[in-house]
Amino acid sequence: MTRIWHTLMASAVVAFAAPQPAVAAKNPEAIFKEAAGYTVYVETRIAVPFIEDYQATIFGAGFVIDRKRHWILTNAHVSGKSPASITVMFDDGTRTAATPVYIDPYLDLAILRFEPAEQRKVAEAKLECQKIPGIGHPVGTFGHPEGLRFTGTRGIISGRTSQFDADWLQTDAPISAGNSGGPLISLKTGRVVGINSASVEDNGAQNTNLAVLMTQACRIIDLLRAGKEPNPPDIGATFFEFEGEATLIVGQLRASGARIGLQRGDQLLMVNGEPLARATEGELMHRLRGQGSRAELKLRRAGAEINIAASLNLQPSLTERTGIYVGGALFAPTHYDDIQSVSLTPTMMVHSVENGSIAEAAGIYPYDHLVGINNQPVKSLDDLKGIIDSLAPAVPATLDLVRFVDGEKRFLHDILAKMPLRDTQWISFE
Repeated sequence: MTRIWHTLMASAVVAFAAPQPAVAAKNPEAIFKEAAGYTVYVETRIAVPFIEDYQATIFGAGFVIDRKRHWILTNAHVSGKSPASITVMFDDGTRTAATPVYIDPYLDLAILRFEPAEQRKVAEAKLECQKIPGIGHPVGTFGHPEGLRFTGTRGIISGRTSQFDADWLQTDAPISAGNSGGPLISLKTGRVVGINSASVEDNGAQNTNLAVLMTQACRIIDLLRAGKEPNPPDIGATFFEFEGEATLIVGQLRASGARIGLQRGDQLLMVNGEPLARATEGELMHRLRGQGSRAELKLRRAGAEINIAASLNLQPSLTERTGIYVGGALFAPTHYDDIQSVSLTPTMMVHSVENGSIAEAAGIYPYDHLVGINNQPVKSLDDLKGIIDSLAPAVPATLDLVRFVDGEKRFLHDILAKMPLRDTQWISFE
């Protein structure tokens, strides 16, 4: 099985741009010198993680994209998708605090705002928002590989891929642990063409590294600058894969997809009159960002082309989600988009369990889904809070859980766990 390895370093605690003017060619030494001025070292400490994260201190990179707004662009897996304490450091050793402005629920991308540092002149990266470099284009990565801070490496663009759940720019320029979130830079123009993100870890894989496309990142940046919501829409469907590559042929439908009017087997062709040339979910999300609540979709169904006026809801903002931490376990809305395929339709999931906690002793695991407590159904965080408030904290409660497992005959197990519901804390970004 091919694995994608996000290139961060972590130590467990317990464990619609305007066209850019042409830029004169520069030599790599000058380009990397500029990169040192706008690249930062990012340290993120997460104490209570949502499912995407770990209880850890994470080290990665980022780069300044807007010095007036004090914005830094990095990976979502560097900023974390959980409430965290974030510090950034510039190449002169100046340190300052940072907070999330935006964390994308689809791309591995986050924008941080750093607190202005006194007497610190901040440089700003030049972004390539219009063109995607072709195969063979020389590029350099800049970041902190294996803790070697403010380090540059070089290679070429190897291609583009839609494997690994998004559209990626592929490069053989080394992206090592600690490089995540740093700039992938054209060594012809000096402009940033991608955000270093991951390496492919597989037997036989050599220098197969991935970066977020800057053209897609720029769309998000422009929308934020214009005061518009950049979150991608909830299309309400999953899409078939064919021979390892993504398609835009509808597979499973959720309630929102059925409401739009999609059907299994539909093939999406156009958005608002523009063809989806690469036919990937990443391109679809990119085209739909900032389009508001309605979009015109053209699709092929049973050999005929039809148009749908789709009414869309946006995916929830990650910086607005909340959870309840109780007994060492974090309960929050489910991570699974296709949970509606399960007849019980549980909505509360265990996102993390702290080592040595009451919840761990009770046999509760991440990804368990909570159905009820003491025969009372739990459909929301408010339900969970109401039950916790009604019970004495010293008296064990019986939790009704569903666990997803590999098995010969079934993939769902029904689990009972007993634990006192104490040491409760609301978890949020505020």
